[in-house]
Parts: sequence; structure tokens; C-alpha cells
Amino acid sequence: MRTLITTFCSLIAFCGVASSQQSAGMIVGTVVDDDGRAVARAIVRFAKLAEYSRDNQGKARLADVGFQGSVNTNEDGTFRILGLPSGRYKVCAYDSGSKGLTGCAWEPSPVVTVGLGEVVSGIRLSVLESVRLFIRVDDSYGRISLPDSQGRVLPEQRFFVGVVSSSGIYRPASLIAIDGSFKVFAVAVPRRQSVGLFIDSELTVRDHLGRIVPKREIASGLVPVGALDEVTVELNVR
Repeated sequence: MRTLITTFCSLIAFCGVASSQQSAGMIVGTVVDDDGRAVARAIVRFAKLAEYSRDNQGKARLADVGFQGSVNTNEDGTFRILGLPSGRYKVCAYDSGSKGLTGCAWEPSPVVTVGLGEVVSGIRLSVLESVRLFIRVDDSYGRISLPDSQGRVLPEQRFFVGVVSSSGIYRPASLIAIDGSFKVFAVAVPRRQSVGLFIDSELTVRDHLGRIVPKREIASGLVPVGALDEVTVELNVR
């Protein structure tokens, strides 16, 4: 009798594991660089998006808080994310090297929908070769107001600068140094993609040729494409 009970319990446990394995989904894909070559040992991060449901009164309730994790690509650049419950996942690739820039920083983050027990294959993620863009701003007249300890600046003297990708994604540049009258900002950009400069300021800003740079508009053509390691843009504030 004890043997029968033990066998019955083992069957229940086995069926439970088998059912769980059958209901788990999978994402399969490849990580490539600018030239379409496979990237080995890249980091693929995934995050299950939170899910909401509505109660009897029509109010939204959090049904699933989601979770996140990561896997590494194989030598051939392929990856497999196993054991996924059904839902929607954001997936991004990051190069383990120093010059890699995730494609998610410059394109809308891919969202993959995984059904119950579904294997979603053919996902292609990119890791872009990056360069560091330095934006040197000549502020000889001291017009730029730097944030105080609480992050506040004078509205008429604020100066924010960043870059915008062709898909409209904005990335701010950070102030990294003050070199005499120059304030130096920096941001990583894709080496082989054109980006536009975006300035939010009430100050008059000119490029190195004395031309006025439009404010709160994308200024194309100021950031050269194809630099090997770094590129510098010179601006002047009055």
C-alpha cells in the first residue's frame, strides 16, 4: 500500500513538472553588430511587462508585477531565454566590451509577445559600435546657469543639450568638465548612424562657423558620422 501511495505521489509530481514545462515559453534569437556579424558573449536582458486587470467596479488592478533577467549569447551570437510564462517582454542586447552601445538606446525597444508554451524565434537584436561625442560650449560671458544642490537653474539661463536619433529617441549629454570658459558635455552615440543635436535653452547658441543653432529643434549635420574613437562639436553661447 505504501508503495502504491509513493508511486501515485511521484506520478502527480512528474505530471506537474511536465505540465509546467509544456506551458513555459521561449525566446530564441541572435545578436549582431553594425556589419551583421554575430556578437559572442553579449548580454541579453529581458523584462516581463507588468499586467493589469479590472475588478467588478472597472478599476485597474495590478495582476502581474513582471520580472527581469539576463542570458549570454553563444559563440555564434545566438541566445535562448527559457521557462517564460505567457506575456509581453522587452528584450535588449548589450556588448560585454567597452565600445558596444545597445541598439535599444537608439531604436524603439522591441517587445516580444510569448503565448502559453510558445517558442518565439527569429528575434534579431543589435549592438552598435559607439564613439564618445564631446560638446564643448564656449561660455565666456558666464551665461549658462548650472544646477544648484537641488537641481534648480535660472529659467532664462538654462542650457540642456543632447542628441536625437533618426527614430526620434533623445539622449541627454552630461556635463563632465569645465575647462576655462568652456563647459564640456559628453554622450555616447552610434559611430555609423547620423544623429541630430537638440538644444533646450533661451540663450543664443552658435556653431563654430557663427551660425545660429535652432533651439528646441533637431539640428542635423553638426555631428559627423564615422569617427573612430571620439568626435567634438564646438558651440558658443551669448
